[in-house]
Amino acid sequence: MSRLHNQLSSLQEKNSSLQGQLIKHQVDNKTLQSQNASLISQNSTLQKDCNKLEMEKERLISNYEDLNSKHDEYLSDHATLERLHEQVTKEYEEMISEHGSLKANYKSLKHAYEELIDQNAAMSREHQAIAQLKQIIEEDQKNIRTDNDRLVQLQTEYVKLKEENVGLQNDNGKLDR
Repeated sequence: MSRLHNQLSSLQEKNSSLQGQLIKHQVDNKTLQSQNASLISQNSTLQKDCNKLEMEKERLISNYEDLNSKHDEYLSDHATLERLHEQVTKEYEEMISEHGSLKANYKSLKHAYEELIDQNAAMSREHQAIAQLKQIIEEDQKNIRTDNDRLVQLQTEYVKLKEENVGLQNDNGKLDR
C-alpha cells in the first residue's frame, strides 16, 4: 500500500510537472503564433514596398530610355548643325579669297560686304543655336546620370528588400515547422 501510495504520489508529481510543461508550451505556442502573424504582416509590407520599388524602377527605366532617345536626337541635330556650320565656314572662306578681285569694283565690294555681314549674323545665330543645343545636351546628360544613380540606388534597395523578404520567408518557414 505504501508502495502504491508512493507511485501515486510520484505520478501526481509527474502529472503536475507535465501540466506545467503543457502550460509553458501553450504560452510558447501563443507567442510563436503572435510572432508568426507579425512576420506575415511584415512580409506583406515588404512585398508591397518591393512592388512599389519595381514600379518606380520601371518608370525610371522608361524615363532613361526617353532621355536617351532625346539625347540621340540632339546629337544628330548637333552633327547636322556642325556640318552646316562647316559648309557656311567654307563658303565664308571662299568669299574672303574672292575679296581681292572685288576690291577693284567699289560697288561690288560694298554689295559683297553687306552679304558677308548678313552671313556673319546668320553664322552667329547658328553658333548660338549650336551653343544652346550643346547646353541642352549637357543638361540631358546630367539628368541621365542622375536618373542612372537613382536607378542604381533603387536596384540596391530592391536587392536588400528582396534579401530581407527571403530571410523573413525562411524565418517564417522555420516557425511553421
